[in-house]
Amino acid sequence: MYKYKIIILIMLLALSFKACDLDETMYSGVTASDHYATPDGFRDLSIAMYEPLRFAGYGDKRGGIVAQTKGTDLFKYGTGARSYWADYFGIHSAVQSMTARGPFKLWAQFYRGINFANSAIDRADGVEMSAEEKTRIVAEAHFLRAFYYHVLIQQYCNLHLTLEETQGVETEVNYVSGDEVWPHVISDLEFAAANLPPVQNELGRATSGAAKHLLARVHLVLGNHQEAADLATDLIDSGKYELEDSVLDLWDPCTYRAGNVSKETIFTITKNQETRDGSTVHKSREFAARTRGEAGVTACFSIGTQVARHQPTKYHLTEIYGNTRDHPVNQWNDERWRLWKQVWYFNDEAGVPRGTEIGDTALYFTTEPKYQEMSREELDALQAQINPGARIFRMEDYTDRLWPSLAYKFRLCDPAGAPIPHKGLPVRTEVGGGNPDYFGRSTNVFRLAETYLIAAEALMFLNQSGEGVNYLNAIRARAEAPGETMPLVSAADLDIDLIMDERARELVGENLRWYDLRRLGEDEFLRRIREHNPQAAPNVQAYHMCRPIPQQQIDRTTNDFPQNPGY
Repeated sequence: MYKYKIIILIMLLALSFKACDLDETMYSGVTASDHYATPDGFRDLSIAMYEPLRFAGYGDKRGGIVAQTKGTDLFKYGTGARSYWADYFGIHSAVQSMTARGPFKLWAQFYRGINFANSAIDRADGVEMSAEEKTRIVAEAHFLRAFYYHVLIQQYCNLHLTLEETQGVETEVNYVSGDEVWPHVISDLEFAAANLPPVQNELGRATSGAAKHLLARVHLVLGNHQEAADLATDLIDSGKYELEDSVLDLWDPCTYRAGNVSKETIFTITKNQETRDGSTVHKSREFAARTRGEAGVTACFSIGTQVARHQPTKYHLTEIYGNTRDHPVNQWNDERWRLWKQVWYFNDEAGVPRGTEIGDTALYFTTEPKYQEMSREELDALQAQINPGARIFRMEDYTDRLWPSLAYKFRLCDPAGAPIPHKGLPVRTEVGGGNPDYFGRSTNVFRLAETYLIAAEALMFLNQSGEGVNYLNAIRARAEAPGETMPLVSAADLDIDLIMDERARELVGENLRWYDLRRLGEDEFLRRIREHNPQAAPNVQAYHMCRPIPQQQIDRTTNDFPQNPGY
C-alpha cells in the first residue's frame, strides 16, 4: 500500500455521502502526515474511511455486488461480468485479478479502507480537538475496520492482518487465518458500540446501533447465538428504529434519496443529487433484464441501461415465491414479489409496433403454471388479444437476458411519479432520457428487518423458538399483500430452512446471500447450490467457500503469501 497524499483530500468520499457542510476543496502538495495532524485534516480522514464501501459493492460499483450475490441458490449467470463468479468454472486467481470486476477490487479497496481507519486510530492522540469529537471519529474508525475485515474474512478466509497505519511501501505481509482476525473484529465493534452516538449529525456515519447490528451479525456467523440474540433483541427493543408499514414504502426511491433514509435504516450510504463518480452502474441496472433492443422498448433512467447480470434460478421463482396459491408464501400473498418486474411496457415511439401505443404491454415474463402449459399457438392467440406487439414468455422461453428481475427493488426515482404497476393499478409509462437525480438514491447497508431475522435464527438455535418465531412472523406480517393472507409460522415449524427462505425473500440483492450459505457450513453450502443452481452444480466444490487470494497481492509480497487451496 502506498503513502497517501491528500490530493483530493479523499475528496471522492465527500461525493459518496450526504454531508452538506463538508468542504470538497481539492488539496495538493500536502502530505498525509502534515494534514491529518490538523483538526480539519483529521475530519477529512474521517470521511475518507467510508469511501471504499461505495467502490466495493455497497454503492454503485459492481465488484462487490458480483462477489456477494452470484453463484448461490438464488442467482445464476445472466450476461457479462465474468461467468466464473456464478458457475465456479475456470475460477482462479490470475484471471480474476486482471479486472476490477474481480476480487482484487474488493480486496484492494477494503484494505485501503482499513488503512484509513488505522490512520485515524494511530493519529488521534496527536490531534488537537475536543475529546468528544475525537472519540467519535476513532470509534467510527474501529467500526469501519471491523466492517472491512468481516467481509474479507468471509470472502478470502486467509488474510494480511494489519492494525497499524501503512505510510510507505510495504512488501511483507502478516499472513493469518480468518479465525485469528475475528477477535479483533469483535473488539473493534465492542469499542464502537460503547463510544459511538445513537444519532450522528451527518447522515451516513456509523452509530452505536450500526455497531451493535454488525456485532450481532458477526456473533451469528461465529455461532455465538446468545450474544447474537441479546444484541439483536436489545437493538429492536431500543425503539430507535421501526419497520416500515410496507416494503413498497421501504423501497420507494423518490422518498429515500438525496440524503433521506427510512426509519428502518440502521446504516446507509447516501448520495447528494450532485454526486457523480464517472459511472452509471447501479443495482437496478445489474438486476434488470436486458430488454433494451427489444422492439419498442428502450432503456429508461429509473431502471438503467439494463445489463441482466443476475438471473434468478427456477427455485427462486417457483419455490421461494410459490408460483401457485398452493404454496404457503406465494406471488399473490407476498407483497415483496411486487418488487420483481415481470411486465415491460412500450416506451420507445420509434419502435412501437403498428396497432399499439406507448404504455401498452410489450413483454410479460410469467411463472404461472397455466401459461407454462400453453402451446405456442395458444400463447400467440393470447398475445394477439392483448395487443399486436405483446410477447408472453413462458419459463422455457426465458433467455440469458430476458426473465423476471429485481429491477423495481433497486430502481431510481422517476420524477413523473410512476408507481410500480401492480395488478389492479393503472399502467404508467416508463420514460427514457437522462435524469438529474440519477445518483440520488440511498443504499441500505443494515436495516431492522435483518436484525429481526438475526434474532429469530439465534433464538431458534438456543431452543427458544417460541420467542424467535415472533421476530420472523413480524417480517412475514409486514409482507402481507393487501387483500391477501400471509400464513404465520408456529414455533414447532421454525427451522433453518424456513429462516433461509424468509431471508431470501426479505434480503434478496442486499449483498448477503453468499454469506448466508457459507454460514450454514460446507454441506449446506454445497447442497443448496447443487440442488438449485444448475449452472454451478457441476463445478462448485468445498474450496470455493474461500475465494482465491488475488494474484496481484501475492506477486507484490516479498515473503510467503500462499494461495488458498484449490486455486
